Parts: sequence; C-alpha cells; structure tokens
Amino acid sequence: MDRSIVYPGQVPLSEQILTGEKNKMIGLAFMAQAVLGTATVVDGLVATPMTPATLSFQVGPGQIYELENVDTTAYGTVALDVAHSIVKQGINQDTSTFTLTPPGTAGYAINYLVQASLVEADTGSTTLPYFNSANPTIPFTGPNNSGTAQPTLRSCSVALSIKGGVAATSGTQATPAPDVGYVGLYVVTVPYGATTITSSNITVYSTAPFLSLKLPNVPTWVQAGNYAWGVDTGTANAMVTALTPAPMALTQGLRAFIKKGASANTGAVTLNVNGLGAVAVLDSTGAALASGALTGNFLLHAVYDGTSWRAVNGSYTSTTVSSITAMSGEGITVDGTNKVNLNYPGLTADTPTALDLMSFYDNEGSHHKSISWANLLTAISGGLQTGLLNVSVVTSSGTWTKTAGAKKALVFATAGGGGGAGRSGFRSGGGGAGATAIAFVDLTAISTVSVSVGGGGAGGTNSFGSDGSATSFGSYAVAGGGKGGGYGSTSPAATTEGPGGPGGIATVGLMLCGGSPGSSGERYDGGAGGNSFWGGGGRGGDDTLYGAPGGVGTAMGAGGGGSDYAINTSGSPGGAGADGGILILEFA
Repeated sequence: MDRSIVYPGQVPLSEQILTGEKNKMIGLAFMAQAVLGTATVVDGLVATPMTPATLSFQVGPGQIYELENVDTTAYGTVALDVAHSIVKQGINQDTSTFTLTPPGTAGYAINYLVQASLVEADTGSTTLPYFNSANPTIPFTGPNNSGTAQPTLRSCSVALSIKGGVAATSGTQATPAPDVGYVGLYVVTVPYGATTITSSNITVYSTAPFLSLKLPNVPTWVQAGNYAWGVDTGTANAMVTALTPAPMALTQGLRAFIKKGASANTGAVTLNVNGLGAVAVLDSTGAALASGALTGNFLLHAVYDGTSWRAVNGSYTSTTVSSITAMSGEGITVDGTNKVNLNYPGLTADTPTALDLMSFYDNEGSHHKSISWANLLTAISGGLQTGLLNVSVVTSSGTWTKTAGAKKALVFATAGGGGGAGRSGFRSGGGGAGATAIAFVDLTAISTVSVSVGGGGAGGTNSFGSDGSATSFGSYAVAGGGKGGGYGSTSPAATTEGPGGPGGIATVGLMLCGGSPGSSGERYDGGAGGNSFWGGGGRGGDDTLYGAPGGVGTAMGAGGGGSDYAINTSGSPGGAGADGGILILEFA
C-alpha cells in the first residue's frame, strides 16, 4: 500500500494529504476484494416491523460492498480516476424508516421491493479559512476571500429506496425488478385493508447478496455440513429443497444431502434446488431410478454432473432366496443394488453322522466341494480303530509334545488369513483365507514335533492388506497363508473392482484344502474376507454406514474384510485376517 512522504520544515501540500487518504481507501478496498470478491455483498441492513406495528417498517444499520471507479470526480486537488475500479464500502450507521400504502381494491395485494446501492457524495459544506499573505493574522473567508462554502467530506453510504409493483389479485401480484445499479434486498407484501406490517409480510428477495456467514463461524459451519443439507418439501417424484446459502447456479460437482419426503418414488424423479429448476435424478451410472429406489425419509446423497443429479447412494430391498447353486468358477453376481443378504436359520449343536457333509475349497479346481464324515475318516486312515484320547489346539509356534499313550494323531494345520484392503475413495477387496492341510500322523516313534503357527495379515490403512503367514506341523502338514486384499478404481461407475486376495495353498498333507479367496470390492461396499476351512470370513465394509471398516476374520485362518468406499483423510481400515492354528486329535 502506497504512503506519502513529508519532510521537516516542508510546507504541507494538499495533494499529499489527499493522496494519503486515497491510498488508505485503495488498500482497504483490495483487502475487501481478496476476502469478498468483486460481486456486490450486503451485510446488516435488517428489515423489521415497527413496535407497535404500523404501516411503516425500518431497515437497520449495515453496509454494502460494490465495485466502483476509484473517483468519478476530482477529489479536492487530486484528479479523477476512472481508469481503475475497486471494491468500495458504503456504510449506514443509522436506521431508515419507510411507510407503505395498501392497494385500494378489495382482494388485491402489492409487492414493494426494498433496493440498495452504494452512493458516493461530497458533503459537509462549510466556509473554510484560508491563508492571507497580506495579513497572516486575519485569514481569508473561503478561497480568495470569496466566502464560498466547500464540501469537507467525500462520504460513501448505502442508498435505500422503495420500488412499488403493480397491485393485482392477491397471490398473483409480481415483484418489480431492481433498478439499474441497485440490488434487491427485501419484498414487503401489503394486502388490501392492511393496517400494519408484520414479520410475515417481509421476505428476503430471491437474489439478495447478503453475507450469510461470518469468518469465525466458517470452521463450525463446514464441519456441520449445513451448506449441503436440505429437506425435501416436494412430492414423491418431484423433490424440492432449499440449501443455505442458496447456490447462485447449478454447477458441475455441486453436492447435496437431502432427506426425502415421506413418500417413496413411483417412477422417474426430479429435484429442484432453491428454484433453479427441476432436474432429473439418476442413479450413479446415469440410468433412471426404478420405482421405490428412494424410499420415504431416505437420506439422498446427490452430485450434479452438469446436466443431471446423480444419486451416489440408493435404497436397498431384500429378497428371500429359496436356494443357491454354486457353479464352477464360484461367485454370485447380483444386478441393481449389488448386495446379497444370506439369512441362515438358527443353528443348534449336533453330532455329525456318517452321511453328513463337510465342505472344502478345491484350490486346483477353483470351486467348492464336499465330503462326508465317513469318507473323510476313511480317506485319512482307512477307518479309525481306537478311541479318542485328547483334543488340543496349538495357537503359537514352538514344540508340541504328545499325550502319553497317544499312537495316532489327526492334524488340521490352518495358516493365517490375509488382511482386507482399506483405502480412502477406493474399492477394497477382502483378504484370502489361509489354507488347511490335514494329515494323519503315526506317533509311535515320535515324542515331540516342531510347530509353526502363522499369524493373520494386518488390515490395510490406505494400503493393500498384508498376507497371512504359513502354518506347519513338522514335515507332516504345511499350509500357506492367504493373500491380502487389494484396491481398485476410485470411480464408483468404473468397472475396475478392488481384487480379493487369493486363498492360501496347502502343499504337504494327506488332504490339501485351499483357502477361499476374498471377495472383490464392488461399488461402495468392501469385499468380504475368504472363509477358511472353519468359515468366519470378515464382513466387507457397508457403504450405508459411510466410513465402515472391514470386519476381522472370526474363525481360524479366515480372511479380513475390505473397507467401504468412504472418502476421508485417514481412510477406513480393512479387517485383519485371523491367526492360524493347529487342531490335533490324538488317539490311543
């Protein structure tokens, strides 16, 4: 900001004094422009009824910021400056009162527009003393002793005026447009026969440029999300809402969170935000919404793409499935909501019979198979001839010592499950389950066995999930750990899915059971962790919770679930894979 320089003993020049005042104005103007921009902004100037109420109302103190020429006329001895424009501040320190007249026709009403503009004027005229060189003790009165009065203040204030519309049948009267150089602030509606003006008669003009938020309140306001929140006041298929502050236009990337009205849609849906026009609401892929896609009171997250609103979330409906047949290649594809709910009936404890089946994943064949308990035992040992002596589970690496009298052992060695992926804004896949190697060991010449128990992989935080570790029971059973889940495309409409981690591979044992792979992350949901021989894959993060992490593996060697698609600074973590372990059944 420029500053004038004066020197000791110098005769002060009027240009130096006035230029200093001008430079201060320009400096403040540029600071206001940096904060508010160049569009007209109004603060204060609150319209309220009189107390007691009459046909008058008042507009309180306030200010207006407006882009204007630096000086349209000479500023004292400083020349005019219309080559540059700055944001000027007009201030009203006092309250202004206005009285309105009702229409003279019964059933009619009239809208009055309160409009404002910045006005600059030279005021404070007075006759000033001037230096008299002939007799310095007696000053001249006015320039050249002419007695002429001169302005002493260039004021900048708010010009307020009332512009009446045309009286018409109540409800049909129109509000006049602001005059050139003015902005509309309020509409005051006065019906026939009115004797008072109350708060209900005064509304803010639709494009009034009021400063709706002060700088210290911005962090709290942004944190609360008030600027994007709206409540639907329309009908089932024609949603209407108002955001605060009102957007000046629909621009690409504008987002809104809207609580829908009580009625579900029955067909195509439109959304009108702050009177900017009814625009189609489509799903995230750009397709029309199906009937019932937006249920009553549903919280809609919509983003404007330049031509329509895209619903980035949607309602889900559940369907009862009587049966599911797993085919070669494994996996179920569900269109529409991309979500399947499997409802298991209540489980009760029971003793398996020879015909009961156990499922396992055939890693080489890449699909599930089943085997009966009788065939499992036959395959392991040709039929057990002795009784069960002891059952133990080993959960840490070290040396296993057999129980006295044990001659045979049925060993289930399960490796650690892979962790689910987790990254902000990415689809995250679930971790693969650890493999299980089943061995039947002759203990007659064995007292101890060196064991290694694999840990589960950690869930990813803004990263792929970690791999699970291998588990081994000496050289009799060796199972590989499940791999960590990955993440895919950042776009919910893209086809790249967050890959699930492959299941672990068993390499040594009588029966080699590969771990199930983790599910891919689809749309906004994280992929589920793969089931181990014992089940328990971690659930995938559910986007309806927005920011849900993946679930941890809940059974030995199970994979952790991938996190949902939530966008935040830290990312939602994937679920950890479950640690491996060794189940040992000893027989006498």
